[in-house]
Amino acid sequence: GIYLDQTVLRICSNHRRIFIQLAQELYDNGDTARAKEVLDYCEQHIPSYNVPHEYRGASTLMSGLYYELGDTSHADSIVSAVATNSVEYLKWYLGMSRRKFNLSAQEVATHLYFLDDAVRQMEQYGSSLASGFRAQCDDLYRAVQVKSAD
Repeated sequence: GIYLDQTVLRICSNHRRIFIQLAQELYDNGDTARAKEVLDYCEQHIPSYNVPHEYRGASTLMSGLYYELGDTSHADSIVSAVATNSVEYLKWYLGMSRRKFNLSAQEVATHLYFLDDAVRQMEQYGSSLASGFRAQCDDLYRAVQVKSAD
């Protein structure tokens, strides 16, 4: 990959979101072949190794479309990247001191939501990844509760 600063990353993420909106519109109008073409084009020209998939970038919408179009491998790859991102952030927050953890409570709650939403999508479409991520989600939720109660 190449280095992209935060401004360029946001621009690329916005372009990815626009591609996803186009693909969704095509899918909603019954043009599944072109919807898949748009998603594949987006993945080719805005690759995840340069612009990582994340919840805020509408990546779960993209994975949902891939699931609907029957491309489970692409969908699993995207939604697991979103889930893994939140798992990593939650583990990082849990390693903080109690004071810093409490100051980060909003971001912790946000990443718990992102993770749970990604796992629910995996479960909805019967992904083989769902059970492993559900266990991680539940473990992290319990760890957050314990850390918050200390």
